[in-house]
Amino acid sequence: MPRTSRSIRHLAKLCIWAGVVVSPTLLHAATPIPTQAASQPGAPVARAASRPAPFPRAARSRQAAAVAATPAPAIGRNLTTATANPAQTAAVAPAAAVMPANHTSTVTPIPATTDNAGSVQPASAVFCDDAGAGCDAVAMPTLGGGLACLPIWGQFEYLMWWDKDSTVPTLASTSPAGTDRTLAGILGQTGTTSLFDSSNLKTDTVNGGRITLGLWMDGCQSLGIMGRAFFMEDQTTSFSTASTGTDILARPFFNSFTNEQDALLLAFPDLFAGSLDITHKTEVNGAEVLIRQAFRGGCNYRVDLIYGYRYVGVDESLRINDSFEFTDAAQITFGNTIDQTDLFDVTNEFHGGEIGLAGHSTDGRWSLDFQTSVALGSMKQTATISGSTTTTPPAGAAVTSTGGLLTQASNIGTFTNDPFTVIPEATVTLGYMISPRLDLSVGYTFLYIDNVARAGKLVDNRVNLTQQTGTLDGPATPELVFNDVGYWLQGVNFGLNLRY
Repeated sequence: MPRTSRSIRHLAKLCIWAGVVVSPTLLHAATPIPTQAASQPGAPVARAASRPAPFPRAARSRQAAAVAATPAPAIGRNLTTATANPAQTAAVAPAAAVMPANHTSTVTPIPATTDNAGSVQPASAVFCDDAGAGCDAVAMPTLGGGLACLPIWGQFEYLMWWDKDSTVPTLASTSPAGTDRTLAGILGQTGTTSLFDSSNLKTDTVNGGRITLGLWMDGCQSLGIMGRAFFMEDQTTSFSTASTGTDILARPFFNSFTNEQDALLLAFPDLFAGSLDITHKTEVNGAEVLIRQAFRGGCNYRVDLIYGYRYVGVDESLRINDSFEFTDAAQITFGNTIDQTDLFDVTNEFHGGEIGLAGHSTDGRWSLDFQTSVALGSMKQTATISGSTTTTPPAGAAVTSTGGLLTQASNIGTFTNDPFTVIPEATVTLGYMISPRLDLSVGYTFLYIDNVARAGKLVDNRVNLTQQTGTLDGPATPELVFNDVGYWLQGVNFGLNLRY
């Protein structure tokens, strides 16, 4: 480019940015040359207004507005002729559209909610600075109001999760027809098979829901409070079987008095007819109240510190009901019916503090979120073991005594434990904006709960039947043992995210 033309352009830029008005003496007698429209891509004013600035968006917006309000000064012919010949000056004019001499060029800032083509930007890409909140910090994507930086956001998720299966000892067994009575139903004997054990407690998916509500405490979304709660459907496993005596039905156990495997017969040809019902149930839920505080951020991402309180509850129960009738007419007990119940119930309640990080990033209509945290606190475990045996003769009143088969005086009662517990959790979510205030999302969550007491682990299948008479002879079994185990939940989340 000729030196004269470059000088003219540099001078024009200097006048626009600094607001310098050329001396009236020079301009009084000058006839202005045609100027380029600020709306054209090649115009000096437009290029100057669109040049990136090394300071926050709010400051850039105010600077652009100030520049737009300052008329572009006209450059007189006498200034031009002092530095260039007419041929060089004429070469500048064709580069821009010719406008009237009294026209004033202005720069109109593009609204923050539209792109250069005039299309609406995603709400998550609009910043509080753009909405006039007056924040001088680095602008970050909004989680709540988006276009207007309103303070509320919410998320509703359907959870399709899996959990760690519970374990129980073998609670029901059978043997082939013709098996000797002294061997029938006993584990380890030829032909004995399990009818109910840990394999019966395996579940497929567990349905649930999670609700998140948040409120920003300031217009710049640097400090907020959020609450989150989840609940899973009750997982119930039921088993029921009965026999008139044709098929062998038994409840196996380890006889600690004789120190060998044994079995209680419920159904056996010509001796007993009976039934057995087993119900196992698991309930899980949780809640959090957290402070969310801005930690790091940029033009399209933010990372927040989260800290607060967490609660998690895991409840389980195992109920075993059996009933059998003496069918041997030669026995004095003929016609008597015996009903037994064993109940193992446990509750786990975690209360503790939680700390972690939550991130949010955007790319057009797409967003990516993560939340990872660890909670430290106390797990209050309460185990209740109870049982009963009711004998009903053909004539006369029924008699009920304490204790069933796996519940005896040695382990019946209510017991508590309070171990220190750690609960880590991680969630990642991919979202897509279908409207300025509504997103759809899909994600994955892994939650681990340390030191959980489970109902199946409370069962001690070592039984000393001598205590049923009131006088214990031998080891005091069964006994209570808190066999804490780790418990996890994981799965897919499908969400609906709202901004207000």
